[in-house]
Amino acid sequence: MSDSLVIGCDDGCDLVLAGDGYVSRKHARLHLDDGLVWVEDLGSSNGTLLRIRRSIVVEPGDELLIGATVLRLEKSER
Repeated sequence: MSDSLVIGCDDGCDLVLAGDGYVSRKHARLHLDDGLVWVEDLGSSNGTLLRIRRSIVVEPGDELLIGATVLRLEKSER
């Protein structure tokens, strides 16, 4: 992952979740900061996880609910 990854249904997003009517155009952003992965809701209509409205740290194995889509974070062994 680069420093930032935007998730949504807009074609300009880094991860496009097409076909999910509950996903906003620019729904959430994952970003790295000092070795930690943060998730931030970008003002989506339906929220991210438990309707978070501020950035929180996520860890490998955590699952994100974005619209009706569940994403599981995995650590890459590089």
